[in-house]
Amino acid sequence: MVYSKEIRVLVFIDFVSTMLLLREASDLNKIHLTGYVASPFRIMRSWILYALKHNLQVLNVDCIPECTLPLGVFTCASLADALVGSYISLHNLDVINLPCFKQLSLKDIDINQDFVDKLLCGCPVLEFLNLEGRSRDFSTINSHSLKYLKIQTWCFSKEAEKKMEFIDTPNLLSFSDSICPYLNGQKVPLKMPSLTSASIHLDVCDSNKFLPETNKLLVN
Repeated sequence: MVYSKEIRVLVFIDFVSTMLLLREASDLNKIHLTGYVASPFRIMRSWILYALKHNLQVLNVDCIPECTLPLGVFTCASLADALVGSYISLHNLDVINLPCFKQLSLKDIDINQDFVDKLLCGCPVLEFLNLEGRSRDFSTINSHSLKYLKIQTWCFSKEAEKKMEFIDTPNLLSFSDSICPYLNGQKVPLKMPSLTSASIHLDVCDSNKFLPETNKLLVN
């Protein structure tokens, strides 16, 4: 007998939910959820909530439309590593407090200055940060814990373009940045005295705006 895709999905959901109920007393250190257009996020959200109560350390969530992560994710004392991908909303967070959080990758997500500030303030041991987004709506990164920083956000938002970009990461060892080279003629100061490896990729997002030598990177 061949079951339709919808039935197979329901069977799988029932299997996972039943399995979690049967292992109530056990830790769940890692959860990886990859969705699609019709993903039943309400049920997936309940799985994340379960993991948060069972010593969650690694969280990977990607491609789940209309997904808002439980607020407990951002105050999980055991969480150390996360990958958050397309469609996930990270806006309007009041608090980020992740004392053990060391590694974060954000893929294809709009990232603003408020989120960056709260993230770096609330993650005192964060060492690896990978930011991938459609536009760069932040201009400042200030962290003493970061050792590896990778940014892939091609264009600055109109608000971010007006501000001078500044990155102060005294313990950073590796830095990678992919940006549009048009920065309104501003210099970009980078305070990275411990840096040993750097990769800067310039990609013109609008050829009509590009002017030769409009930006300079100043590394200290």
